[in-house]
Amino acid sequence: MNYVINKDVKVAAEMSHPMRSGIHDDVVLVEAKHEVLETGLEILALNFEDKKGDRISFSDFPITPDKPEEVMSDEEKKAFDLRVYKKMKVLRQFIIALTGKEDVVIDTPSFKELAESLVKLFSSDVKPVRIKATYNNKGYIGIPKTHWTTVIETMDIPREETTIEILDGDIMERPQKDEEKKEVNPLGMDDIKSTPNQVANVEAIVTDPVSSEPPF
Repeated sequence: MNYVINKDVKVAAEMSHPMRSGIHDDVVLVEAKHEVLETGLEILALNFEDKKGDRISFSDFPITPDKPEEVMSDEEKKAFDLRVYKKMKVLRQFIIALTGKEDVVIDTPSFKELAESLVKLFSSDVKPVRIKATYNNKGYIGIPKTHWTTVIETMDIPREETTIEILDGDIMERPQKDEEKKEVNPLGMDDIKSTPNQVANVEAIVTDPVSSEPPF
């Protein structure tokens, strides 16, 4: 082996950074995938990137009922159907924004088939979009799952006419975990071990699959 130094040796690491909270234009979908984690939990992951190479993700999971549908009461079934309907409202936003199609119909009996249908749909001819980025209560940033407001839209909509809004309840500053809180330095120097923002990842969401869903 030879020790070689030339222009191919990169001086600085090329790193992908998480997007900051806020509203971002000209974001592109770079990966759509459905997979089953080691825990057995299914996940639909949509990974986006802006022109600077900063990244953000949207992850979704199956809704697991508390009991089999055949033994649910009418009220329980109604409540479960409402949870599913709210999820479909959010996913339809992604379909319309990314494909420009409002007439897409997906009717499947399982989350697996739903996710695979979306991955196939998003595998080609997707458009740049405008997205909203917020933190969840665990301190991870991502595209929220708020069904009652716009979180993603086509770039065909002028910025001044966007329907994406920053709401009072949106977490725009990263919540600091207890173990990350900065300790007082007796020398009066800045803490050089401050923790950078983190992209929403599977581990964070899997520990609490509904953490980014609204409390109702």
